[in-house]
Amino acid sequence: MALKARLKHLKKQVLDELDMGAMCTLRVYYYESYEASQQEEQEKPSDKDDPDSAVNKPQLARGDQLDGEMSTLSEMGLRHGGRVEVELVFGIKVSVAGKGSTYRQAIEVGPNEKMEVIRNRVPFFHIFSARNYELVCPERDNRVFEPEELNTLLFRDSNLSNGMELIMKEPSKKSGARVRQQDEAADEEDDVEDPDEEVEYLDSDEEAIRLIQLQKQADEGGVFGEGGEDELSEPEQEDEVRSS
Repeated sequence: MALKARLKHLKKQVLDELDMGAMCTLRVYYYESYEASQQEEQEKPSDKDDPDSAVNKPQLARGDQLDGEMSTLSEMGLRHGGRVEVELVFGIKVSVAGKGSTYRQAIEVGPNEKMEVIRNRVPFFHIFSARNYELVCPERDNRVFEPEELNTLLFRDSNLSNGMELIMKEPSKKSGARVRQQDEAADEEDDVEDPDEEVEYLDSDEEAIRLIQLQKQADEGGVFGEGGEDELSEPEQEDEVRSS
């Protein structure tokens, strides 16, 4: 990249090469201004003839952040073959629905960090997560990030982009479809018969059971019922007297 290019052009090129342009922003740090060999110095145009040369050479230390989107690389002290270090960052805002600016926090995170860092970097997160508030992203179709997801999900895999806002909201009410599913499941449980549960019979059923019980008693006791010896009919009594 030519030294007359601006810092914003450098950032865009790096993000495009990493395929992270729609997701992150970039920080650029000074690493070293390449010191050319004597032969290269002789072959290179003089400072007067080369507009890309670093006319002004600011004193920079390794690790210093390069600021100024419209500043040229030469103005920042870089020369041909110089090197920089870059850092990918997300800018995320976290707020609480219905609350003021006290409950609004901007944080910066790396794409390879887990989303659980929100718990430590947002002071009020623990307060409202203890009240079962949901973490929602309105710009992603109101996607809800479950507490379990935060433990493992990386920002680069979260489908979030630089500058987006996450809002903590009170738990949403159950949808009608979900309520119906739960009611149907409860009905199915009620349909399962309990072996210890008493069964109610209709009057006709009770009469049929009584007759079966009487028949069983008659079979076990012969011609005698529950009350003892049944009365014999008159002709049977006469036959019994004759025989005696």
